[in-house]
Amino acid sequence: MTVSRPGKATRSPVVAARCERRNEEILEAAIRLFAKHGYADADLQVLADELGVGKGTLYRHFGNKQQLFLAAADRVMQMLWKHIDASVEGAGDPLCRIERAIHGYLEFFHLHPEAVEIFIQERAVFRDRKRPTYFVHREANVERWRAIYRDLIAEGRVRPLGPERITDVLGD
Repeated sequence: MTVSRPGKATRSPVVAARCERRNEEILEAAIRLFAKHGYADADLQVLADELGVGKGTLYRHFGNKQQLFLAAADRVMQMLWKHIDASVEGAGDPLCRIERAIHGYLEFFHLHPEAVEIFIQERAVFRDRKRPTYFVHREANVERWRAIYRDLIAEGRVRPLGPERITDVLGD
């Protein structure tokens, strides 16, 4: 069985899994490199050497330095949401879920200071992007929290400020 990719040769599931693992290895190392040296001073040859691959492997997986950086920023956001989701797991009470989510959010940045570096660099270097990665992911995940706020307001457990207002206050 092969996996079909538009515009590319088909590959077996084994090869696709190996490619995905390599992507993850590259992204983990790229996050550290960009956080330490900044986008402008990050040398992809240093990254390739660290991973024990040719520089061409990085370009084959991500196209160019900018695409690698943006993929790294996206990976950081995926890690953040995974951490938040793990933090709220098992919490039945909506207020407890919100409390755990806030703690999980703050804990993530404490454990991963490189994430802050990536987001700051993205805003500074790629100012022409209409929606930075952080806000794209925030928009994709905000509705589930607004639903919780709506339920809490309907139950009279939270003042009726409106779910959008609560989201903005907690987000700020």
